[in-house]
Amino acid sequence: MKKNINEKKVIEISNIKNEPNWMTEFRLNSYKKFIELSNPKFGPELKIDFDIINYYKKIDDKIHSNWDTLPSDIKKTFDEIGLP
Repeated sequence: MKKNINEKKVIEISNIKNEPNWMTEFRLNSYKKFIELSNPKFGPELKIDFDIINYYKKIDDKIHSNWDTLPSDIKKTFDEIGLP
């Protein structure tokens, strides 16, 4: 399943985040530059499939006030980056 990014999705994400027009324009200009540029030719070959990256995930409003109620993947991430 492709999750690729395009101008329509950039605008949709900006609308979801209720951003001002200048930010939407900044995102669109950044997206256009991203499309124009290729991966660097120096260093190791980067094999990144940009079509399968999830560029935005809406965060639910669920608040966890107890460590035991956090999903295990979040606990694991906290442990990996050393957050108490």
